Amino acid sequence: MPASALQSNFTHLKEHDEQLLRLGMLAARAEVEHLTPATLGKAFRGELVPQAPNDEPASMLLERVRAATSVQPKPKMTKSKS
Repeated sequence: MPASALQSNFTHLKEHDEQLLRLGMLAARAEVEHLTPATLGKAFRGELVPQAPNDEPASMLLERVRAATSVQPKPKMTKSKS
């Protein structure tokens, strides 16, 4: 086989490999985009990891936050002079 034919075949194979790589990257990106909402959903539902036994329930944390915010006085808004 002449050198020019080998070079042509090599170039064709290289272009083909690059196209396959791009397609693989696109497929991986599509899979990640599909996975991300599902993962976020599981995270918000608390399904990614088991709850540690010494963690307080969310209801208790929310109650503490409500109690802390009801005790703090709200800052008064003042009009600035222009």
